[in-house]
Amino acid sequence: MVKKRHNFGDGVPAGREKDSKYRAFAKAVDQALKTFETPNEWADLISALGKLAKVFQSNAKYCPIPNRVTVAKRLSQCLHPALPMGVHLKALETYKIIFEILGPSKLPECLYLFAVGLFPLMDHCGIKVKSELFAIFENYLVPLGANLRPALPGFLGGVLLALEEGTEFYERSFILLDRVCEKVGPRAFYACLWQAILGSPPVRLPAMIYVNAKFDKLKSLDDQIHLVGDHVNHMVAALCAVADDTGSPLVQRYLLDFLCAAFPLDSTNLTDEDFVQLLLRCLFVVLRRDMSLNRRLYTWLINRSGETRGVSGLGGPDDGLELSFFKERVLGLVHGALEQYLALDIIETPFANPQQSIWGDRKEAEQVQFAEVRVCRLLLYLQDRADIGRTILETVFSDFLKKSAEFHQGSNIKLIKKRPSDSKPPRKPGDREGLHLDLNSLHSGVSGASEDFTAAEEKPSIQSRRVDELSKTFNMLLNSLEPGFLWNFLGTWYQRIVEEGSEGKKSIHDFSQVVSICLEMSNVESDPAIRTQHLPRLLETILEGLSNKSLISECDQQDLLKLYTVCQKLLEISTAHPQSPIEERSQTDACLTQCVSALSAIFEILTTRRDPSLIPLIDASTALLNAILEVPIYYLGFDVVDNPEDVPSEVQQWLKNMLKVIDGPGWLKEMRNGHCSDVSARASLLELLCKIYVKSVSVLQQHEEAAHRPQDDFYDEMTHVLLKPLLGRRDIQFIEQGKVFGTCGEAVWLGIASRKFCCEQQRLSRLLVEIHSRRPQEASSDVESIVVQALTSTDDLVCTEAARTFHRVWVLTRNLEEAGGIYRKPFNRAVMILLGRLPLGFKTVLSIKTYQRSFKCSPRCL
Repeated sequence: MVKKRHNFGDGVPAGREKDSKYRAFAKAVDQALKTFETPNEWADLISALGKLAKVFQSNAKYCPIPNRVTVAKRLSQCLHPALPMGVHLKALETYKIIFEILGPSKLPECLYLFAVGLFPLMDHCGIKVKSELFAIFENYLVPLGANLRPALPGFLGGVLLALEEGTEFYERSFILLDRVCEKVGPRAFYACLWQAILGSPPVRLPAMIYVNAKFDKLKSLDDQIHLVGDHVNHMVAALCAVADDTGSPLVQRYLLDFLCAAFPLDSTNLTDEDFVQLLLRCLFVVLRRDMSLNRRLYTWLINRSGETRGVSGLGGPDDGLELSFFKERVLGLVHGALEQYLALDIIETPFANPQQSIWGDRKEAEQVQFAEVRVCRLLLYLQDRADIGRTILETVFSDFLKKSAEFHQGSNIKLIKKRPSDSKPPRKPGDREGLHLDLNSLHSGVSGASEDFTAAEEKPSIQSRRVDELSKTFNMLLNSLEPGFLWNFLGTWYQRIVEEGSEGKKSIHDFSQVVSICLEMSNVESDPAIRTQHLPRLLETILEGLSNKSLISECDQQDLLKLYTVCQKLLEISTAHPQSPIEERSQTDACLTQCVSALSAIFEILTTRRDPSLIPLIDASTALLNAILEVPIYYLGFDVVDNPEDVPSEVQQWLKNMLKVIDGPGWLKEMRNGHCSDVSARASLLELLCKIYVKSVSVLQQHEEAAHRPQDDFYDEMTHVLLKPLLGRRDIQFIEQGKVFGTCGEAVWLGIASRKFCCEQQRLSRLLVEIHSRRPQEASSDVESIVVQALTSTDDLVCTEAARTFHRVWVLTRNLEEAGGIYRKPFNRAVMILLGRLPLGFKTVLSIKTYQRSFKCSPRCL
């Protein structure tokens, strides 16, 4: 079976091969088309068009157009923008002849061929040509009615290009569009209109002018639902493209007017996701710094359906704007929109050439931008309208900080990796996922970074610019707010995380990262109050949360350790300038109290279950407490010496908990048995306790001396500055009565003697000397008594082992005073015993060698 042959291109149509007259017609058309191949000037094109038109006029009775593809191609070429008006007019004359031949019945079949040249012509032609083009549209295309539907998006694009306010074609364009709408039906008309808006940037402004003109504000959208077109998703995609348009601000101005009238943010005609997509684009019109755009945006954000309250672009103290609808309904949508935007990472914002046209010969420049930088700039500019901007800032600031910290930290890691070598090795697949910004599945004015751009994204120059832009914009935002806003916000955020309990586990990790990056990016020296008040207050808040036992039990230990690292950074910055006034040290006092509470919370958990995994937390908390203890905390005024209200009369609970964890008797028993799994943790706590004890005893002695000084007029007028002790007299008595240092000192001595704890012997030796030296005014100590008792034992093996241990202590601590500046009290009694026993002789060679080594140490010990 032979299929019927169809020919939709050049040559003679099927069924007309035997018609000699039609073949002659086709041959004449071919000859006329050949004259287009070698023109020397534009006049040659007019001549060629005249010959082609004459051929069609002479054969008007033959409806099928031979070689119609080539004919349409040559006519389209004659409508190029570079050609003069005469060529355009002659080409349009030829179009008319062809359309007359085809008639309304045949024209729809091949309209797609001739539309390629006709529809884009409106954008660049002169007045006479526009008039002729309108005549063709009105006389030949509009009568097609529903048959125009396949070519309607392009046709509307062509007509809309003439819809310019103030021109003679403005009314004519409106009338023509109305006629087309009537012919094809309103729903199909607006469906194609949104399609044209989506695909052709030059028609967006006139299209939005037309849509606003046709929307009746006195009626609801339900009464004019045909404006939506055949599918609401297509309309939303087109509106998103308009919002993304980087051309004239008028485009977005008409868009916001339409949204305010047709789609208030409580409208039921769009879903929440539709509103989020629109807000994701419309919010960033604020970056254009156009007051008229800002005013329309704020009007859309605060008005319910039926409300028409006007809003100024700048907020004042007397505005009295009612924002209940904004806070209840709109704020959540704004939050969702900015969350999605922050997830975009790197974006490319197109900047259109003002000379661009529908022909496709326009050029677009794309600027690489960063999501977190644009959001930061948005938050900055929104502060012009503080009542709205501040509310948005407080809602989305935590998400912005988390994403900024993530990107900033990633950038730093990449820059560090690049520094050792200037070479640029090829990027391995999977090093970083190419993030594609696809704000809409159809089209978007803001396009994502393609896979080709991923390699450029990895360049150090891009990463460096990203970090630099974020830091600058972030500090500009902070400078527009009160000095302590960031640090107060972080404190409030942290308190909220702690209150969430187990639900806030992930947030703890994010919070630590955010604070670290904020300290790195922000200028803490911009205001003295930041360093002296806000940072210490944030440190106090974090430590208060760390005293929450449920937080310690439920959160990942690594996240808690990062929190302690953050606390160390805050403390370093807060105390970096010792010239700060004494009054500012009261904040450090509060931090010390909270740090002790945090440490006590860990102690309480350890007393119920001896979990070795908590040892790193103990080390981190004790290191922080040691650092805080290095900062002097002062009493102002002499009255605190006589009756200090903040010195507790009872033993402090944290001290009791610490002693329970150290558990001197239990530790001694375990050391005698040679099995102790937490020597390091107990040694750390005992070392901390010894340090606190020494400082507190010294300060209490100063207080006592100050209290017993003779009184006179000159002395009364002086302002007395005294250090504050962490341990009170009752605490000191409790430690002494419990013989804590004596019991623990013996356990430490056994640890030094045992080979099972050789990794801890240097630390234990230093600790033994510190316990022995805790009261420098006393000639000896309970620790030295333990050593002497071992050295004077009647058992030769015990005596010899004691000499070895004592020698080990001396070797491991002989540079202690020179290295750390720590006072070292000599073991005079022990040394004298060793020296006194030398003339007595020894029973074994081993003991002789031991005492010889001990004798070598005696001059240093003395």
